[in-house]
Amino acid sequence: MKTQILICIIIFSFCPLYGQDGDLGNPSSKLIVFSYDNSGNQIMRQYVENFSPIQDKNEPQQELSLSELYEEAIIVYPNPTRGLFYIEWEKEISNYIYQVRVLSASAVLQLLELKGSENKLSIDLTLSQSGIYFVQFVFTDQSIVSKKIIKL
Repeated sequence: MKTQILICIIIFSFCPLYGQDGDLGNPSSKLIVFSYDNSGNQIMRQYVENFSPIQDKNEPQQELSLSELYEEAIIVYPNPTRGLFYIEWEKEISNYIYQVRVLSASAVLQLLELKGSENKLSIDLTLSQSGIYFVQFVFTDQSIVSKKIIKL
């Protein structure tokens, strides 16, 4: 199974009004990058000195993955659930979703191949044990969005 890493970035910006020579000072920043595994455990913390949020025009632009673009367009409800829950997403991203997986801590419970026109699923965990489950959306670029479901 492919491991997904979530990265959280915090920027601390220090911008003195005047530099040492009395001229306007250059802003300096420190960047703190946190990485998390699928279970939410922090696996890395890194400090970057003199980070500049201004991007060099000559530097190539990095494209966002489909999961980064459309993570907020996927809604899972009700959460927590007693068994039956629904997943909805915006119709325009249906063509980019390749597969939906429902996972428990120990196994893949359901593996659904999607047709391009679908934008809503209902999943029934009534017969499953209480606990934490994950719904993973695999996009056509192989990026993954993972949503956590709590079954009471």
